[in-house]
Amino acid sequence: MEINVNPTNFAIDGFENLSQQQMFDISAAHLLQTGQKSYSEENEACSYSGSGCAAAPFLKEEFRKVADNKGIWSNLVYFKNVPENHSYFVEKLQHAHDRANGFGFLEDWKVKMREVATQFELDDSILDKEATNGN
Repeated sequence: MEINVNPTNFAIDGFENLSQQQMFDISAAHLLQTGQKSYSEENEACSYSGSGCAAAPFLKEEFRKVADNKGIWSNLVYFKNVPENHSYFVEKLQHAHDRANGFGFLEDWKVKMREVATQFELDDSILDKEATNGN
């Protein structure tokens, strides 16, 4: 049975009003909590569902599996499943996750996230925290 939704319903409530610092912290806290790269063997790509990629916390839980089939954030924007604002920044967070080495993921991801923080002049101190469930 197909769920009929308003296309912009995939994003969490208040997404459009988040600052880049808030988004950085939410994404980082999520990955520090999962402690692992979110990769789907089925789709041969990083995924929003399961442990969830860097952009997963910006999607309502019930739409993450559907979003897996649409690919990167810009595709969700194209299909009007999420608002357009923050698209570039969310993709930077996704790239930090997706391009981090699977072996030693957390350390490599932190390096890439610090690069994002530098580019956008953000506080990266959240990355000094230890992962709560990971490698």
